[in-house]
Amino acid sequence: MQTEKSVKRKISFKRKAMLGTLALLVFVLVVNATMLTFYGRVETTVTVEQTVLFDGEACNVVEEAVEMTTGTCTVSYHWMENPGIDPVLVDVTTTADFIDGIDVSVFVFPEKQQIRLENKNESSWEAIEDGRYADITFNSYGCEFSCAVEAFGLEPLTEYTLIYYADQQDRFVYWGGGDPLVQIGTFVTDEFGDETTAFVVSVDNLPVADDWNRGNDADYTLTPDFYDHAKGAKFWIVPSSEIVSDVLTDWNPDDYLFETELGVFYYCQHPFMCSDFFWPDTRSFEIGAGELVHIFICTYADALLEEGEYFIVTEFVPGTA
Repeated sequence: MQTEKSVKRKISFKRKAMLGTLALLVFVLVVNATMLTFYGRVETTVTVEQTVLFDGEACNVVEEAVEMTTGTCTVSYHWMENPGIDPVLVDVTTTADFIDGIDVSVFVFPEKQQIRLENKNESSWEAIEDGRYADITFNSYGCEFSCAVEAFGLEPLTEYTLIYYADQQDRFVYWGGGDPLVQIGTFVTDEFGDETTAFVVSVDNLPVADDWNRGNDADYTLTPDFYDHAKGAKFWIVPSSEIVSDVLTDWNPDDYLFETELGVFYYCQHPFMCSDFFWPDTRSFEIGAGELVHIFICTYADALLEEGEYFIVTEFVPGTA
């Protein structure tokens, strides 16, 4: 049996324990309230703008209304630009794929093309890599043909001409580049045989319509050339002394620099037809960082297509790798 005194002691002990616990909790809370939870904080609101532009605007919807007869084709021009720091992939979709009798082809060209011109072995037509060459860089589309030339290892202090060389239909019998041979510009090499220059000239589409190199039989992807493009324009550098009335008057291939790839140029005021485009159409392409591409959309109506209005949507969407 407990005495009153012992009970009071126990009660007194419990009270002391509770007070001690409460004091410890208060201490912990006070200590925690003064602890740092971070040294700094950056709160950022990001406003994102689309940098890929279609005809100069982001997410642009271009409305077109065209009238055409069956069995014909119309061409519309557009451009895309990527001002960003990373390349972007673009896929092309069109509802014309689901309309019988209407076909849409999309042709994409870089803002600029670069072609190396080399002296070649006349028997094999392989490039001779001997430090004698030129690089030309030109625009794919525009109201003027703008071409930069960097030439190395030519004859010193000699005048040369950069030409567009058109092959005639029977090109091994009728040669010389006439009808027409286009003289893009002339330059004189320095004492080392080098020269850096640029030309701006007014020309129509290159290659011209009757150039063999854009016809059905041309295929420069095969031996001995193995070019990336089957058809296109040839650019050469030749001594100016060998050109008379826009025709090469002699054949001295050891003195020439020949194309190692074919190019194209589209004149802004040319009345385009679908037959003007002979490089493969595409449904996927890349725009490099800071680059621009030219786009031609060709819409063809089959001769048996019924009369009426047809609504076509062709979209350029983010691509997948």
